[in-house]
Amino acid sequence: MPVQKISFTHRFGIISSSYKQKIEKDIEQKSQESDRSSSTNSSNHTKKHLLLEVTEEFVRDYNKASASERIKQNEVIYRMLQRLKRKATQLQMHTERSMQLQMTWAELCLLSQCKSSYQEECLTTLYRALIYSPLNMTQIPTLFFLSETILYWIKNDAILEPFL
Repeated sequence: MPVQKISFTHRFGIISSSYKQKIEKDIEQKSQESDRSSSTNSSNHTKKHLLLEVTEEFVRDYNKASASERIKQNEVIYRMLQRLKRKATQLQMHTERSMQLQMTWAELCLLSQCKSSYQEECLTTLYRALIYSPLNMTQIPTLFFLSETILYWIKNDAILEPFL
């Protein structure tokens, strides 16, 4: 095996040892700051990645938001709904992906709890996804979850609405 010589470059030139330590300390701080910024960028990346994922926190924040904030978040709800529509129609044909279909149903149920103009469209999409998908034994717990959620939701809205 041949020996490779690596040339050593002295970056600091002729300087005092205290100044050299100060420069090394500054370089170390800059590298730590860049590591922190890259970690925050990665957390922002995960936020962007999870931006269209429907969660209970999103529904709660949307329902508590003011009217001006809701207008801004309506675009996000529209994109979420379009993504869930695509998932529901694509997964109806594949019986081996029943778990993803169940997750789509649950996300549609959560999204329909947002008090927005897309609420009826969410429920219509959920209805169509439930009607046109094949029934498996593995889907029964999800169907019970959906029925309990919808009953709870109707019960809470019936208290607020005089005509129900």
